[in-house]
Amino acid sequence: MAAYIIVECVVTDYTAFSEFSRRTAAAVEAHGGRYLVDGEVEVLDGDWSSERMVIVEFGDSGQARAWLDSPAYRELRVLRQKAAKDSVVFAEGVGARRWKSMPKSSSRYGLPCIVVGITR
Repeated sequence: MAAYIIVECVVTDYTAFSEFSRRTAAAVEAHGGRYLVDGEVEVLDGDWSSERMVIVEFGDSGQARAWLDSPAYRELRVLRQKAAKDSVVFAEGVGARRWKSMPKSSSRYGLPCIVVGITR
């Protein structure tokens, strides 16, 4: 099942961030990842304080975690943290699971959640 690394950030040092982005692309590709989203965002509803979003897809959670734990990315992580204020999250794809099998209350707080996404 596909796995995703999702980053939302505000760039604080464009020179360092440019270097980070250039070097990270090769590390992502070396671990079987591909960029799905990499750019500015437009807020359509609600609060959002970040100016950029990155979504990287990996074949499975093992590939995603191997990339995150790789020596190459550990070095780049330090550069990213100097260049931006950001949050990085991991999420697994839906796979064969269907929405009908989701619990009635699918959020951790027992509230309904709405998911907007793209399916292949």
